[in-house]
Amino acid sequence: MNCKKGYILLLGLTILTSVTGCKKNNTVSSISEQDIQLAQTVDDSSQLTVNDTENNQQIIFTTEGIYRTLDNQSLEKYNKQYKSFKTIKYFYNDDKDTSIAVAKVAPLNKSKKDYFSDLEKNVKTIFPQAKYTQGVTNDNQHSYARYSYHDPKNGLNNACDVILMEMTKTLYSICAISPSQSIEFLKEAVKNVSVRALKQ
Repeated sequence: MNCKKGYILLLGLTILTSVTGCKKNNTVSSISEQDIQLAQTVDDSSQLTVNDTENNQQIIFTTEGIYRTLDNQSLEKYNKQYKSFKTIKYFYNDDKDTSIAVAKVAPLNKSKKDYFSDLEKNVKTIFPQAKYTQGVTNDNQHSYARYSYHDPKNGLNNACDVILMEMTKTLYSICAISPSQSIEFLKEAVKNVSVRALKQ
């Protein structure tokens, strides 16, 4: 495992929080290699689920391979570094040297139109070559934005899917990061994201 010695790039999350009116954070935060090596193994499956018990929502997305997840204690320690967003789940795939972080920002204090306008501007200002799209799901349940870019400073490729739940003013981001996998691979890793009510 060489994923920048256990570093996960959080510039994607900094982009998100900097347009919400929240305080900016450092761009890179460390999750130790020991944390990753001790992470729990998730069975090889095409579907990963993340439960947001605070907002009674479940985030589901399809990917491939065997992922490990940080235990709650390590994740809690990691989240103490940040105030404006919370990482709900951190996945790591050894074979693909790929991290997937699922985080949320709540409550969002901007309108949907203003938020996505500012997000696009921010992404393209920081990474002029970034690919950015946005829209509404077929069932009209939520709005989304997708962007991907190469970060030359840290030598990492990034692909993010951002979902805005308007009823709860909650923003979810699902970001895949890797020093070796292509942007196209990372986009596939976090595509087909859906959010539904968490069953009690």
